[in-house]
Amino acid sequence: MSKVLKRKTRLIATILVLGIVFGISGYYNANAETLNPGDEINFTQPLGKPSEPDYAPNEIIVKFKSDVEIKVSLSSEGIALVGEPSLDKLNKKHKVISIQKILKKAKKPTKIKTFRSRKGNIEKVPDLSRIYLLKLAKGKDILSIIKEYKSNPNVEYAEPNYIYHIFFSPNDPYYYSTGSWGQSYQDLWGLHKIEASSAWDINRGENVVVAVIDTGVDYNHPDIGQNVWINTAESDGIAGVDDDGNGYIDDIRGWDFYNVDNDPNDDHGHGTHCSGTIAAVGDNGIGVVGIAYNAKIMALKGLSGFGYGYIADLAEAITYAADNSADILSNSWGGAEKSQMIEDAVNYAHSLGCVIVASAGNSNADASNFFPAGIENVITVSAFDNND
Repeated sequence: MSKVLKRKTRLIATILVLGIVFGISGYYNANAETLNPGDEINFTQPLGKPSEPDYAPNEIIVKFKSDVEIKVSLSSEGIALVGEPSLDKLNKKHKVISIQKILKKAKKPTKIKTFRSRKGNIEKVPDLSRIYLLKLAKGKDILSIIKEYKSNPNVEYAEPNYIYHIFFSPNDPYYYSTGSWGQSYQDLWGLHKIEASSAWDINRGENVVVAVIDTGVDYNHPDIGQNVWINTAESDGIAGVDDDGNGYIDDIRGWDFYNVDNDPNDDHGHGTHCSGTIAAVGDNGIGVVGIAYNAKIMALKGLSGFGYGYIADLAEAITYAADNSADILSNSWGGAEKSQMIEDAVNYAHSLGCVIVASAGNSNADASNFFPAGIENVITVSAFDNND
């Protein structure tokens, strides 16, 4: 049986549970034992479509066409060049000072060249090896510059390095209690609503790795630590060496793509919150219980301690998860501006058999206006309350 088929087979028993979880994921927190009834928790969230897009002020993302040979060099004037005259003319005009491949280990698809979309269409596996981040001198009009790169015949697409934000919901911490916040219904009503206990008779997330792409994970948390994914090749390897050859040194628990280091610890709380919803340890007498409490959480920090992150980092996190055998990718974040690079990364992960789940946001708006929620090969889940 192929790796993709094996991955899909063992997901059958768990995806019904995990697919639903994101609809109620905001209603309790992995830090439940530190919370008391009546504690005030203020969660901010984007509402609707912002009037102005958010993006990095001096960066653009460019995917070059397959017939263009890219050889990055630096001129004596400090301009980054690629070796193609028309592109280098643009680079000089706009004073591009750095050109870096975003997905550093990405290679052109060789073995698997096509995949079946969720609608049943046969599509090409995206080539992620030709996507670059261009950094420009300060004070540039990014949108005008992108139009110029788009019109170049050697460019497949160009877009800003958009900023995406976390999505938050209210919080309820206890499974067996009722009225902790003064309400008349159960605290963890969502677990009861989806009849999680019935699913636990079938499967509790065994042998499933869920990549939580978020603000990080408190991997020392007493109600989560036991279920944190460990990269044994690195944990049993030599410090300072890329033992598994995946391009990331000492990525024992995952990776911090925002700060570019091997410590994906949570400096915000949202990622830990989502991880607790998914796989807080069950039957340990403390805190809460996760939907799939025997699953493993791969900690991938793509968002800052302020709850936002750049799509260049988030796309890298998505491909890391897929390349390192995550089964399900949790994305409780998004933005109103469509990114072709994020869609490429999602389709790449989908082609490897990953299930990609994203939040539709909490603003009662059309999910097609949010990304990655609006991408075809994503399972998009909205929130609901105790009255459905």
